[in-house]
Amino acid sequence: MVAGGGTGIGCATGKLWGQGGAKVIFTARSKDAVQAAQKELGPNAIGLVSDTSKLSDIDALAAKAKAELGEVDLLFVNAGI
Repeated sequence: MVAGGGTGIGCATGKLWGQGGAKVIFTARSKDAVQAAQKELGPNAIGLVSDTSKLSDIDALAAKAKAELGEVDLLFVNAGI
């Protein structure tokens, strides 16, 4: 999982993990950023609009990750607050 994976280092990290065969959940704060990154990250990526400064968004992200992956092996907290 890459929190703050819509652009820059976070997006590049998600892309690298995906190329290595990992299923990647990534977040960005806007729908447009999620859609743009999704095109770059490809079919092994699941993008979610999420703001890590909001506890309700973190709870929703954890639930989605558990539903999609069962467990999270790596967490890259790249989001700036």
